[in-house]
Amino acid sequence: MAENLTGFRCHIENCRRLVPGHVEELKRHFKIVHKLKINSYSDTLFKCSECGASYTYFTSLSRHLLSSHKEIAPIRMDEPAQAGPSFEMQPDADMEEIDIPTKEVPEVPNPDIVKSMLQTQAKEFVTMMRGDPSMPEAKVQNFMKITTKIMHLYQQYAADVFKKFLNDKTIPETDEDVVQTLESMSIGHLFDEVATPEKNVSYLAVKAGTAVPVPREVVLGRRKVTQLANIPTQWGRKPKHIRKVRVQTDTAQYISVVDTLSLVVRSPAAREMISSEKQHEDCLTSFREGQQFQHHEVLKKYPHTVRLSLHLDDVEYANPLGSRKTKQKMTIISYKIENIHPSKNASPSRVYLALIARSADVKKYGYKAVLQPLLHDLQVLQAEQGVDVLVDDGSKYVLRAVLCHVVGDTLAMHEIFEMLSPSANLFCRACYITREQLHSGRLGNHYPPRTVDTVANELASSQGTRRTWQGSLKQECALNQLPYFHFTTHNTFDPMHDLLEGVVKRVIGDIILLAVKTHKTVTIAQVNDAISNFDYGPLESSDKPSANFKIKQKGSFVNQSASQMWLLLRSFLFLFKDILTFGEQYHRLVAALLKITFYSFSDRLTLEQINDLEKEIENFYDLFKKCFPDQKPINKMHHLSHYPAVIRQHGPVVHFSCMLFEMKFRESKSLSKTCNNFRNLAFSIAKRLNLRQIQSIINHNYEIGEVEVISSMVTSKVALDNADMFAELPDRVTYVSHVKIDNTSFRIGSVARFSHNNDMIFGIIETMIMSENKVVCALNCLDVQYCELLNSYKAKVTGNIVRVSQSQLTTKKTYNFWKMAGEPDLYISLKYNDC
Repeated sequence: MAENLTGFRCHIENCRRLVPGHVEELKRHFKIVHKLKINSYSDTLFKCSECGASYTYFTSLSRHLLSSHKEIAPIRMDEPAQAGPSFEMQPDADMEEIDIPTKEVPEVPNPDIVKSMLQTQAKEFVTMMRGDPSMPEAKVQNFMKITTKIMHLYQQYAADVFKKFLNDKTIPETDEDVVQTLESMSIGHLFDEVATPEKNVSYLAVKAGTAVPVPREVVLGRRKVTQLANIPTQWGRKPKHIRKVRVQTDTAQYISVVDTLSLVVRSPAAREMISSEKQHEDCLTSFREGQQFQHHEVLKKYPHTVRLSLHLDDVEYANPLGSRKTKQKMTIISYKIENIHPSKNASPSRVYLALIARSADVKKYGYKAVLQPLLHDLQVLQAEQGVDVLVDDGSKYVLRAVLCHVVGDTLAMHEIFEMLSPSANLFCRACYITREQLHSGRLGNHYPPRTVDTVANELASSQGTRRTWQGSLKQECALNQLPYFHFTTHNTFDPMHDLLEGVVKRVIGDIILLAVKTHKTVTIAQVNDAISNFDYGPLESSDKPSANFKIKQKGSFVNQSASQMWLLLRSFLFLFKDILTFGEQYHRLVAALLKITFYSFSDRLTLEQINDLEKEIENFYDLFKKCFPDQKPINKMHHLSHYPAVIRQHGPVVHFSCMLFEMKFRESKSLSKTCNNFRNLAFSIAKRLNLRQIQSIINHNYEIGEVEVISSMVTSKVALDNADMFAELPDRVTYVSHVKIDNTSFRIGSVARFSHNNDMIFGIIETMIMSENKVVCALNCLDVQYCELLNSYKAKVTGNIVRVSQSQLTTKKTYNFWKMAGEPDLYISLKYNDC
């Protein structure tokens, strides 16, 4: 569409609405409202509403509109209003596309403010570039060099234009005011304060108004390394080699937890959020409502003490072959603050790096040596006197923090707790179930639990003997040195690894193999086609499962990420319900797994829901035995039996998911490749990630209900559908088609949940308007009926349109409609508890 046009008319009967904006908005309208295929062949012809030309593909229609219809007749004012956000045709000035700024830009009174803003933006951008682990320092230097040249050339150009103006007006260049004006045109050196990584840290310290954390080297030990050295010889002679022995220092990089947390609590908003954390009586939302909180000595006395979750993971930063396969594997220890509101704590920038070392060094020297600086800081933080932090108003804030949880995959947990590997006979870190009992199918939470006393007795009985293989512990856990921590009382489980990368992957893979190889009700090609062609909707498209199932002799049959596996589980019965004709129990097995996953990833659970989770886990065990009587259960199936007890003790297990932590370090994997640094990789990673986390701490916004407008335009209010619901708003309003509230996407045509007359109701978003930096919506209410098999709501449009304010909206999740093949019914697939 030409830039001066208002929009295009939809040709579909019973719609005929005017879609405002560019031709891309018409494309989105066809895709979301009418569920038409845009990028492939469609059974419905795309027609031009102006001349009636028909096309099989939307791309052909878009070319026709852009080339043949540069002017469209205005819409008559007496036309009847159509469903959806229709608009009146207005002159060009009345329908202008604008970018809505997230913050108001103050009026600039003089050029010095503009110069200051320009310098600040340049330094912030360089800091952001340097914080990106995939960005080599050479590219950062090149950017600063090229930008400086461009700015100097532009200053020269502006000065030449000004001098030409002076000559034309016969104003002498030697005039004092002229000389002063020419001098003021100089921007100066934009990047002096961030020219090097060290200066960059100093710049952030000045911006923060205090010292900032920096990585420090921790010496673990020294070893002798033998290398071959070449001796220069005369030309033509064979070079000689000698063996040289040098001393190699094994080190780790540690970023002080005290310094990082001190920087966090300097923010008044962060202190307010930590001190105002609520405790709910009717449900469990965090560790604060769990039983362990009530018995913790520090938390009983100081309930608003900062609570930390520690994460442990091994990350491979290169992909070498053979004997060098694990040479660049790094052990990363990070943490997050549990007291922060979940809506502001769901970003990878809320995860802070504490320690990084080569995995080989951790294995050689042990966690007791590697964790010493971290343990020292934690002991200082949980002491009675705490740490005094000087805040902006000159007062002192007493910072106290306690370690509440350690999370990670099963292997990492066994290593840090000093247990034998997960393949040992006593494999569970919560109880004393044996592998024989697991394989016999006697799952459940009815085995003797691990306690402080049983661990002490086991260590005492194996000390000085070689009988550790008969038990499960190698030595005392280093974290048990902390006065208020013991791994048996602070043990948790990670639903990402247990469910999405364990139980769900195993069950879904076994069912597909059974259907393909044994019962032959479907082929692998049909499985891949079904996964590829299902309409997951734009809100779920980023996690769309890969259509890569293959029958292999070796290797995993299911190759999906955790988020892809989650979406595949939710859509599995929508895709394959008809092919599971060989037993209704397989439907119920998937349904039980759906319910377990739903509860495990919900951050708000009532006691009734916890009891229901317990029943669903027992139901899952029974169904698994019926469906796969010859299959041996895996360790992670037994882990599920501990989930209800863990939730009662520590709060919802979603808070112990590793998904956020693993997102944090995914980008840093490219550092070794882009920087070609294999000599001291731990230092390079720590330096880059520390710079990024300092910047994110300083700039973090703790406002709940933060709005980010993605797509909007200014239009006349009377042109909107449901305009009567916005009578008090001005004549011209900002119509929004896509907005993020607390990082959750709200789009026209998507389904949102809102509170209305003390009920939680689903509705289709028909209109969104920005008013006083808040979103006001018109939603078409849905009549829903819960379907237990699909863990979804069957929805029916009521036509009852209500006005909904931003405070009424549930901002955890929005939905797209799903359909089962050959059925007209619309479904809303639940992911977790969104209330």
